[in-house]
Amino acid sequence: MKNNEKIFTEVYENNDLSWGDNESSSGPGSTLAATAHIRKGVEFICKNLAIESFCDVPCGDFNFMQEVDFGNTQYIGGDIVQSLIKKNQQQYGAANRVFMHLDMINDPCPTADLIFCKELFLHISNDNVKQVIANIKKSGAKYFMANSYFTPVIPVLGGNQVNIDVPGTNEDVPVGYEQGYLMGRIVNLFLPPFNLPDPVLLFGSVQQYLVMALWHVEDLPDFS
Repeated sequence: MKNNEKIFTEVYENNDLSWGDNESSSGPGSTLAATAHIRKGVEFICKNLAIESFCDVPCGDFNFMQEVDFGNTQYIGGDIVQSLIKKNQQQYGAANRVFMHLDMINDPCPTADLIFCKELFLHISNDNVKQVIANIKKSGAKYFMANSYFTPVIPVLGGNQVNIDVPGTNEDVPVGYEQGYLMGRIVNLFLPPFNLPDPVLLFGSVQQYLVMALWHVEDLPDFS
């Protein structure tokens, strides 16, 4: 078992670091209240971009995604924690919904129209983020969606604005944590060393610090 898998498995199985809460073992960022705008955004994108297959990684415990109306869109949930995937498949698996063990840093991405990564990059190093983006670039997906800090003024659906302190650089994880990092950090995908282009779509969240962005995969930088 690779170090990242070992660390995240222990966190999930031991409910360590106060990660889980009463609603979701994936943490407070996966509650229904925290993801209301994200769920609406996913439904809007799947419908209006005619998304036939949607890969959600890391899918966590599927707490909030189960409330998304995917229509006829095929859902693929991936996570590095095998015991979590087994539980999800038993509880939520269906004809148009499958869960699979997946390490986004080292494994090839599943074939899907859209690859969705929420709150993955804050737990891994800058080099690992580049590896994930390189894998997505090779996957043949049409779209990539992820959360990012963007500007000091975050637009929230509904017309509100929130001021937050966004660093001007992406500080890397501490030395020695290259293959396993748990503490959160601010990641701005538009700044070096990532320099992602302007997104197709950008929308805010009820989590005031979280902004979701959508890109054409063909527009992503080549980190291979």
